Order: sequence, then structure tokens, then C-alpha cells
Amino acid sequence: MLNAAHLHSSTLNGEWRFQLLKNPEAKISRSWSSINVPGLWTMVQDENGNFPHGDKPIYTNVQMPFDQLPPLVPDENPTGVYERDFEFSDLWRGKRVVLTIGGFESVASLYINGEFVGLAKDSRLHADFDITDFLVDGKNTVRIVVVKWSDATFIEDQDQWWHGGITRSITIHATEKVFIERLYTQTGLLADQKTGTLRIRAFVNSIDGLAIDGWTLRARVTGQNKEVRFEAVVSRAKRPNWTEMTPEQRRASDEFFKGAYWDGKLPEATREAIREIEPAGPGVIEFSGKVAGISPWSAESPKLYEIEFELIDPQGKSLEVITQRIGFRSVQVKGKELLVNGKPIIIYGVNRHDFNKETGRVLTRELMRADLLELKRWNFNAIRTSHYPNDPVFLDLCDELGFYVIGEANIESHAFQDSICDDQKYLNAFVDRVARMVQRDIHHPSVIAWSLGNESGSGLNHHAAASYIRNFDPTRPLHYEGAIRGNWTIGHHLTDLICPMYPEVSAIVDYAKSKRADRPLILCEYSHAMGNSNGTLKEYWDAIHSTPGLQGGFIWEFWDHGIVQNLHGGKKRNAYGGDFGETKHDGNFVCDGLFFPDRSPKPALHEFKALAQPVTFTAPTPATGRVSLFNRNFFT
Repeated sequence: MLNAAHLHSSTLNGEWRFQLLKNPEAKISRSWSSINVPGLWTMVQDENGNFPHGDKPIYTNVQMPFDQLPPLVPDENPTGVYERDFEFSDLWRGKRVVLTIGGFESVASLYINGEFVGLAKDSRLHADFDITDFLVDGKNTVRIVVVKWSDATFIEDQDQWWHGGITRSITIHATEKVFIERLYTQTGLLADQKTGTLRIRAFVNSIDGLAIDGWTLRARVTGQNKEVRFEAVVSRAKRPNWTEMTPEQRRASDEFFKGAYWDGKLPEATREAIREIEPAGPGVIEFSGKVAGISPWSAESPKLYEIEFELIDPQGKSLEVITQRIGFRSVQVKGKELLVNGKPIIIYGVNRHDFNKETGRVLTRELMRADLLELKRWNFNAIRTSHYPNDPVFLDLCDELGFYVIGEANIESHAFQDSICDDQKYLNAFVDRVARMVQRDIHHPSVIAWSLGNESGSGLNHHAAASYIRNFDPTRPLHYEGAIRGNWTIGHHLTDLICPMYPEVSAIVDYAKSKRADRPLILCEYSHAMGNSNGTLKEYWDAIHSTPGLQGGFIWEFWDHGIVQNLHGGKKRNAYGGDFGETKHDGNFVCDGLFFPDRSPKPALHEFKALAQPVTFTAPTPATGRVSLFNRNFFT
């Protein structure tokens, strides 16, 4: 998703016509109600707690909410039909028009003026549809059909409420007929901590067969009193076919597709040869350079720069401008240390789901910002996006406010984790979800590691997904708990971090001190915050602060996920599994956070805040009146 607000962009958020069908095969009636978009039909209640659309939230942890085996789903499958009209804008005339659905559960089909445009899965990543050829002058009708259960549901089996609906914004924007299709920006930092590195790969494409050779992409980096410019010319040179390849290109192709470089350490000659055998496609532009005298980005000091991309036609006319915010920082795993800008940072982290007790998974920018400011107040500096990619707006805020983020793919097959990970029917889904996440979020400095998902076993599908990341973005480490579950000495291809769940304090200390320790240990989940728990926080943090190789972790979890239930007589309560009459559920296990649903803190937060305070004070000999200060920060 490119930041191009200057393009002729509008939102389709607001009131839509709506009806809920029993399954996708049911006929659409002439009787419509209304619903807000974004919004979940499973969160629509009347004042007495009745659900007018007939479908309610369901909470399960591991078990699926139905009995079918993958990839089959129940015959009764709630299907929401969303419809509204919009007017064709004169600003779109002669341009390419794209409709974006920000998020949906779990599969969405798009129709424009009664014609099928396309289908999308992955409920936590946006879907773009080119609707240029489907539009007419005057009134246009858009219909989005959202099916609740699909084959994808089996790899979205997170410990959370099951909902149905559209969870993020819907927008329409227009570009010129020649346009920037994809844009990947990688930044780094040299050892002097003052020189940033920049590598850009852009894909320029066109519609209606327009030529793109000779178009130019310019990049301008500004911020912190800096300005640096780069420029490259688009080329759509034909790639050689197999008979035209050099021996080096053939060897590279064979070795790559046999998995010979699963560790991501491709020789540069091989990497270039692989690029040369990519099929012909959009015009590719690549350039790299250095930016001297920069201020590095870190969670302590989140210095940001803006990069402006300008697409220029052969006559020198500027036709498209896109901006991104970037930060210069380095991430490296060296032995038992995770280094950011050369320093072994400590992760004071929390696992966070998208959640609001009144709207479910539908969040505004203001709510996201409030979440992050609340975490700052309690001395958190890191977030694991459990267990799916978050809204790009959330990552923008993490860049701005200063948080280290583990970006996690929307893959969890907890109920069938030992089989789906090796099931070739799900291979493409694993790779697609990981690839799209990395492509979308690669420019965010806050994202310091990629996660292959959560509680989905360890199999060949993970290896394929890991191979993609290691070759596409070798600048960030990989994280995946399933790779080292039960044995912290294996899984090197799938994870660069030892990231266990809920180990004993003695176990992590023993590992860090042992000769077998070859990777940093960061707890992906620990100190389960259900009720008045978190009883071993001090023991964990005494160990982390005193043992090299231990670098913190992510408490499970941010919120108690009790959602508002309306009761008779105007009363309300925070409901959990079973409160809506569902027979298959996992009770109150969904309420296991550091904050109550109304955002009020639990007692454990006060202890964590003290343990994670950036500056500590001690008085070893009070009688002398001397006080010792210790600064745990690395950059401030």
C-alpha cells in the first residue's frame, strides 16, 4: 500500500446496505438493512443484547469453532453482502482506478455494477483491485461479499474472538496509466553511526499497452536538515529464456529452486543471475546510495526522514509523486546478541491484538495512538503484532513514537498445527502471506524482525516462507517459536532468535550460560497476565538484566478481551466465551491481559514499570548519602 494521498483518492467508509445470508449459495433478497463500514456484523447488538443480523461472536483458543477437517467448512456459513453506490469522478477519467479493501474476515469477493472483479484472502492484509474497466459514467454500484468461514480459516486459528465483517477502511484512488506498481525501500546504517544506506527497488507498470522505457524515477530524501537526491531510468528489457541463459544463470536457477541458498547467503554473482532470469514484467528500477550525517532511528530516539518518489515521463513531466517515511538503523544478530545500531538492546515488550471492547477488531488511528502512548507510560518499548500484520497506520505510529516491532504473518493453525505445516495445499498460502507482509512493511524502521506466524507447527511450508524472506530482505532476522519448541539448538533456517513460550527462569539462564547458546534469547510469550498473575516478573527481569544472551521478551498480553454485551434494563457487562450462548467456546481464557477491557491497569503493570525503568537508583551505603545511578538506555 503506497502513500499517495495526493492522487485522486476517496473513502467509501460509512453506511452501506447490508444483508446476512446463511451461506454463499443463498439468494440475495430485496430486503436490506444497513451497517457501518468498517464494522463487524458480529458486534451489532440492540439495547437488549439481541443480534439483529443473527450471527454472534465466538471465542475459542485452540479448537476450531466447527467440526470439519481442513480445508472443509460448514454448510451454514454466514455470508455478509455489502452494497453501496458511488459516483464516477471526472478526476478519474483517462486514469487507472483502484479499490482497496483494508481487511475482512475471512474471504472477500468484489463486484462492480454486477460484474465479478476478484477475490481475496488473508483477513489482515489489504487487497487491491483494478476496477478501471468496470466503471461507467454516473452512478456505480459496488458489492462486497464477505464469507466468514473458508479454507483460510484453518490458518487464522488465533486465540481470539471469531468475527465476520470488514475490519479496515475501503478506499478508491486513481493513478496515471503509467504508474509505480511496487516500491521497496531498505535502509541501513554504517558502523560510524552517522552514515545511512539506502537501497530502492521499484516496479513501474502501465495499462493499455503504454510504453514505459525512458521514464525516470527520482527519489529525494529530506528531514533533520538533510536533502539527498537519487535518479534512475526505467527499463523493460526482455529477460533471457532458458536457451539464451549463460551457464552461470542456469546454475543459479537450479541451485536457487533446489533450496541450496535457504540460509539467504547468496553470492552476489548468483543473486544477480537470478534477477536476470526473472520473467519479463514491469519495468524495474534499482538504485542505492549513502546519506551522510544522519541521525539514527531507535525506539529511544525515533528520528525519521521522508523520501519522495517522483515518476517522470520521457518529456520531463512529473506524473506521480509518492512519499514514505523512513529511518536509518541497522539490525544484526551476532552470536548471542541482537544488535540495533550496534547495541544489544533489551526488549521490554508486550503481545498486542487489535481490540476494542465496543468495536471488536475495528480501530481508528486515535485508538491505536492511545494504545501506544499507554504502553510508553508503562515503560514498554516493543510490540509483537500477535498474530498477524497490523494496519499500516499502526506501524506508522510505531515508527513515529519509537517501538521495536516483530511483524508477524497471519498464520496460525493451532488445532491442526502438526499437519497443515506440511500440507502442500497450504504451501502457497504460507508463502503468499509472508511475502505480502514483508513487501508491504519493508520500509518501516520500527520492524526489526519478521515472524513466520504462531503455533502452526514446523514444516516444509515454513521453510519455503523463510526462504522467501531471507532472499527478499536479508537485513532483518527471522523469528519463529515453532522452530525451536522442545529443542533450542535446532531450527536455524526458520529462526535467528531463541524465542520460547513460558519457560522457567532457570531454563533461560542455563541456556544463556551454556556452550550450546548460539542465538539471542527473547521470550515471545511469558508471564501470562490472566487475573492477578504475573507473579515471577522480578525473577525474570533479575535474570535478564544480569545474564548476557538474555534480551527480554513480550508479556502475554495487552488486553483482557472482554467485549461489551448489552443486557436487559440498560445494563452492560464485559463478556467472554460462552456469554453469547455459544456451546463451543473456551470461557474466560480470552481475558488474560495487563489491562482490563476499559483500559484500566492491573497491579502487575506497576511492578513491570519499576522493573523496566530506564534509569535505576541505588544507595549501597545509605549512611554516606551517596546514590548510584544506572542508565539502561543505549542511545540516550
